[in-house]
Amino acid sequence: MLPDLATRRKICEDTIKRLEEITATTPNASLDSTFITSQTYPELSPLDPEFPDLQLQPIQVIDSDTFACARSILSADPEFRDKVAVLNLASDEEPGGGWRYTLSATQEEALCYSSTLYQTLKPEYYPWANTGPSSVAGIFSPNVVVFKDTLENSCRDLQPEERALLSVITIAAPRRPTLTNPNTEFADPNILNGFRDKIRLIFRCAAAEGKTCLVLGALGCGAYGCPPRLVATEMKNLLAEEEFKGLPGLRVGQQCSSVILVISRRFDNVDEQTAASSRSSLSAASASASSSSALCASFFVCASVRPSTQARRTIASNSARPIALTSSSCFFFPSEIISAVPTIPTAARIVAERHTRLGLGQPAVVV
Repeated sequence: MLPDLATRRKICEDTIKRLEEITATTPNASLDSTFITSQTYPELSPLDPEFPDLQLQPIQVIDSDTFACARSILSADPEFRDKVAVLNLASDEEPGGGWRYTLSATQEEALCYSSTLYQTLKPEYYPWANTGPSSVAGIFSPNVVVFKDTLENSCRDLQPEERALLSVITIAAPRRPTLTNPNTEFADPNILNGFRDKIRLIFRCAAAEGKTCLVLGALGCGAYGCPPRLVATEMKNLLAEEEFKGLPGLRVGQQCSSVILVISRRFDNVDEQTAASSRSSLSAASASASSSSALCASFFVCASVRPSTQARRTIASNSARPIALTSSSCFFFPSEIISAVPTIPTAARIVAERHTRLGLGQPAVVV
């Protein structure tokens, strides 16, 4: 349960008061950040077509939020130190979307309650354009300290050994764009092209800054009103562009770690029974799978919008091996799988067949 407004105000004030102290006492932490644009990072050179297959890895399904997921990655595998970046689903109008005054609980504000992120979102960066060529921009905060737990846990202080040092990529989606067909596509093709360039900026930033684990999210699918399926499809399709593809593997040739689908009941409204069943069935059915990213060892996909009531009913009716249908599921499963909500074996077969048909070596099941 989220803290009430008065408690959130106290948490906010405490976090802001301690930002500089926490940064000063945490090795390698800083309040530095860089405003990034489409000109900051060059296009990536494509991987060699003979890039080797890598060892297949399991899919995990967890109930978490962005920073909790990142912390679990870092605590489980020290090799990811300095390699984790999370996506801040941001406002381009003011730092933290006005967090100090609204005290609400969007994904961006949740990050601000728990970390030193807020002070890296410098006022001089704001506002920047939401659409058009100059809107392909954001903020890279390389050394953010996560020193508090999640809002659901009242942002209790983490012990020093529980804290995490990671990077945050702050990007804003198009704000409440006009939709068509019906409400599933951007009406203006220029908005779509700009959105694609924003996603490319995320990937280029991660690659250039050496971040091999990305915690992503459903960019713009909350208050900004972007269609979840379109966002999912574009994320997936852009990973297959010549600049980013290289399946199955990692740009720098490291071994893949895992693929984690994060299902947050707070955002997705997935009940515990469905979430638990989904975690169990996916883990059992996906004993071997690999990441499909050419530039990251792992993709961790955080959902931030609710599936429809009909979708939840469909999930419940597929009780044998249900997939918890969230917007984030779409990031890597083909649309026909999401639409039909088949059992995991069927989904695995479809993805494996497509993978083999594209000549990508060992089949991979990616969520």
